[in-house]
Amino acid sequence: MKGSNLTMPFTTHTRKSIEEMLTSLGLSSIEDLFSSIPEDVKLNRPLELPEGLSEQETTQLMENMLNSNKTLSSYKVSLVGAGVYNHYIPAAVNSIVSLPGFVTPYTPYQPEASQGILTAAFEYQTMVCELTGMEVANASLYDGSTAAAEAVLMALRVGKGERVFLSKGIHPYYREVIKTYLSDRIAVVKELPLSSTGTTADLRNEDLGKGDVVVVQSPNFFGVIEDLDAWAKAAEEKGAIAVHVFTEALSLAVLKSPGEAGFHITAGEGQSFGLPPSFGGPLLGVFATRMKYVRQMPGRVAGETRDAKGRRGFVFTLSTREQHIRRARATSNVCTNVQLNAVAAAVYLSLMGPSLVDLARDNAARAHYLYKKVQEVPGVKPAFDGEFFNEFTVCLPVPAAKARDSLLEMGFLAGVPVVEIDADADDKQLLVAVTEKVAPQSMDEFVTAMKKVCQ
Repeated sequence: MKGSNLTMPFTTHTRKSIEEMLTSLGLSSIEDLFSSIPEDVKLNRPLELPEGLSEQETTQLMENMLNSNKTLSSYKVSLVGAGVYNHYIPAAVNSIVSLPGFVTPYTPYQPEASQGILTAAFEYQTMVCELTGMEVANASLYDGSTAAAEAVLMALRVGKGERVFLSKGIHPYYREVIKTYLSDRIAVVKELPLSSTGTTADLRNEDLGKGDVVVVQSPNFFGVIEDLDAWAKAAEEKGAIAVHVFTEALSLAVLKSPGEAGFHITAGEGQSFGLPPSFGGPLLGVFATRMKYVRQMPGRVAGETRDAKGRRGFVFTLSTREQHIRRARATSNVCTNVQLNAVAAAVYLSLMGPSLVDLARDNAARAHYLYKKVQEVPGVKPAFDGEFFNEFTVCLPVPAAKARDSLLEMGFLAGVPVVEIDADADDKQLLVAVTEKVAPQSMDEFVTAMKKVCQ
């Protein structure tokens, strides 16, 4: 056996296993194994890595690196929203979803998914239907933006139309994802402007036709609550398919549900239900529709059944991706769901129960308190005068990014400069989100700091 390198660094292969492999392949060295790789692309020198550390030294190094990070609790207050929200998560949520039966299985989309996972999916779907007013929900999709895009694709299939009317109140990132999904389809996309109230222009002024798709977000990106009844009525009169989108799922606890308003499909982000905002949040795509459209719905559905002995059990009753059915009949190429995140949402909702309504009202009350207080700052005024839930947009007398940076140095996460997400927006607009974790005293301190920054 020739060759000087029979020990493979940074792998678990032993000298004996390497020798057995080379013998089986009829090779005399590791170099022979990689002889097909041109010499001029090989590194031909040791990797420039530092000396190895002991476990204790490695732990200390990692702790030092972690300590250089800041979390939301490092600041006096966080008013950042724009699609990911800082809600309190009961300790029981993480405790339950960390159980081995939930956290260790391979992504559970296969028919062999355990009864525990299937039961949790079924309960999650039930609670989504109760919140949205729809008749059927899937077991989850990747996140709010892709769920919204899948909703538009489904609406085009259902209505057999070719035109999509998108409200400019939809989160800009969601609009971009929707357009990307539609880029290889024969579909005309028209964006509908916002009025001075922050709501979308009246649909009755649009030349809607049978099969067209209309899409609105409520509360919209700027926090304003849209008139869902008017949208659903206008769509119904013209035979269009109405799609509702949301980013703040908590709003579903107190606002009129899309199902009750008459929408055909609803899709959005469920991160507010038991998932932290860490690194942009582990996200949860929520999707629900009317039962008559269930076979056009992407993803998978857990359903109730009885076994041969008459015992109650759960199975995937619908799984519409190309791996499970004929490719031509697949409704989506979504290859999995985020079941663990959906389990977290199910646990959170079951723990909150009816108090979810009280929590939503508390969020709205706190947001309206800050909305009034911040207008005490000279030069600060509302960007829109429409009704809002727990998020609103204000215009500052200085560029929002500059104010945000100054407030950050003072210990406040002031919100999101709208222009950083929507390049067409006024650079003085600041999007502010208020949750139950923002105390009135912190808001008062924030307003005092704002007065210094906006001088």
